[in-house]
Amino acid sequence: MAPILRVNSLYFDSPLSIGFDEAGLLFIPDACKTNATKPKKCTLMVQFHGCGGCGDDALHSRYHDGWDQYATTNGVVVLKPCIKKYSNVSVTYANSLEVERGCWDGYGQLSSNYALQSAPHMRNVWNMINAVAVAGHQGHTPAKTDKECTASCGGR
Repeated sequence: MAPILRVNSLYFDSPLSIGFDEAGLLFIPDACKTNATKPKKCTLMVQFHGCGGCGDDALHSRYHDGWDQYATTNGVVVLKPCIKKYSNVSVTYANSLEVERGCWDGYGQLSSNYALQSAPHMRNVWNMINAVAVAGHQGHTPAKTDKECTASCGGR
C-alpha cells in the first residue's frame, strides 16, 4: 500500500496563527501516481477531522481510519489538513478556544466569514488543494514521507 505523506502547512497562509498543525496528511493510491504503469485519473477528497486535531499518535495510527482503503479501491487522493490541539491561536484571536482545542472554525471564532471560502481556515485548505493539484499535474507531490518530513515539517 502507498505510504501516507505529510504536506507542510507552513508554506501556506500563516497557518500557525490560525491553528494549523505544521503538516497535513496526504494519501495517494499507487494507481493515481503519474509513474504508475497505467496512471488512473483520480479525484481529490478533503477529509476534515473532528475536534482534537489529527491526534498525537504515530502517523499511521492517526490516519489509517479506513479512508486509505476506500481511496485505493475508488481512485481517490485524500488530503487531511490538520488543526493543532493546544495551539497558540488565542494569542491572535481572543475568542478562539474551540480552535485552540483542535477544532475547525465552525461558527466564527476567526472571522465572521467562517462559512465562506475567504475564511482563514478555508483559504488555507484551498491553498493546500491547489498545491496538491498543481504538483500532481507536474508529476510530483508537495508532500514527503514521514521520514523525509522529520527535518522540514515541524520536526515530527
